[in-house]
Amino acid sequence: YPSNPLMGSVAEGYRYLAVAEAQGTAYLTSLNLSGIAAARAAPVEVFLAGGDASDITYANTVFANNSVYMEPPLFRPVLDGYVLPATYQEMLQQGNHTIAAVLTGGNRDENGATPNPGMTVESYTRQNQYEFGSVGLADEFFRLYPAGNSNSSADAASNTFYQDQTRISLWEWANEYQAGVARNTSGNSTVRTYTYYWTHAPPGQDEGAYHMSEINYAFNNLYATDKPWKPEDYAIADRLSNYWVNFLRSGNPNGPELPDWPANDAAEPVVMELGDAWEPVLVASAEKRSFMNKWFSNWPVY
Repeated sequence: YPSNPLMGSVAEGYRYLAVAEAQGTAYLTSLNLSGIAAARAAPVEVFLAGGDASDITYANTVFANNSVYMEPPLFRPVLDGYVLPATYQEMLQQGNHTIAAVLTGGNRDENGATPNPGMTVESYTRQNQYEFGSVGLADEFFRLYPAGNSNSSADAASNTFYQDQTRISLWEWANEYQAGVARNTSGNSTVRTYTYYWTHAPPGQDEGAYHMSEINYAFNNLYATDKPWKPEDYAIADRLSNYWVNFLRSGNPNGPELPDWPANDAAEPVVMELGDAWEPVLVASAEKRSFMNKWFSNWPVY
């Protein structure tokens, strides 16, 4: 969702032209290069050495000391008014984005959720009082996501929030995308969006259903990765890859002998759980969806 504050971390996040130019000048200076001519004459090793430079999106914000909010890479798209003519949100609102069927999703143990958050009641309370209190939402946050009285309850509350944030953000984004599709006049307004929530943890690791852990299953190439795969993993890969192939073929993941995967619908707050179960699951309660939208509304539209 464009105003989910986690969007500031992603490599796809854009910069405005004037900001990018200033950052480029500062970057060359940091490499002891005096200008474009010097940069063109420099060996590529100079740039490779500085290729992991990052931006300071969260500096001087309430997220500065929360490791969930990682700084994005310095080199990422530039909103120049030509190649990228407008913000993503503006393009959606105009119905002027590329119209295509979309299959998208999130994983249980990413975007702040992890099998071992390492919270204490005190750290959970302090961090979230600071972040949500900054916009007057602390009381509501702690009512919906109470710390409890132990480290394990604080860990569980933290994961529940970030997992809700992932599902709600996915569903809200798909709603906006489909609204943009409806505004488009290309005649291709019948395409649909399919959202998923991946919950299966690959074997042989302790990071849970981590970022990109569904990819081997979707491509059905478990044979190419050295993990202690079990028969259930191969069965999951067969089913998930069938969804993917069907979507690539027709824009719809559904097919024979597959549990029905409903298209995203603004009137039906569900996403499709894939992995440990194969069924639509509630995005979150109406109260939590309302709270999350209030939270999102306080941050820039990326």
